Amino acid sequence: MEKSEMSEEQLRQRSVFIESLSAAGWRGLNFNQKFEQGLWTSPEASMEYSNGPITLRLDQLFEDPRVILYLDSQEGKSLGLVFKCADRLKPLLDAVIEMQDTVSAANIKEKSERLLAACPKMFKISASGDQLIPVKPRKSQ
Repeated sequence: MEKSEMSEEQLRQRSVFIESLSAAGWRGLNFNQKFEQGLWTSPEASMEYSNGPITLRLDQLFEDPRVILYLDSQEGKSLGLVFKCADRLKPLLDAVIEMQDTVSAANIKEKSERLLAACPKMFKISASGDQLIPVKPRKSQ
């Protein structure tokens, strides 16, 4: 989507996304520059953070509103989570920022519970990348 096609509310949400993550040490990717230049881009905002063992990338898309979190470990494991909660952007960002330094391949299931609490419409991207699998809360033992 181009900047000129976005509503004031969408531009405000994009600003919250970039400012919140930048303040937490994330860096912007090329999508952000292209968007600011008025070029068509998807995602409209993209930020990245590394805690050493894990690289996190968060994309914000507006055409089919969603936020996508990609986690890539140095061991070659990767996970993609899709969040369809445009009205809960700030709680979702807070949850991601809260876990950014401690998430690992070993604890992602526990950490994803906090993400699910922030955004109940959470989906895992299938290994083939062509399906969204709903994520449900884990049952208490």
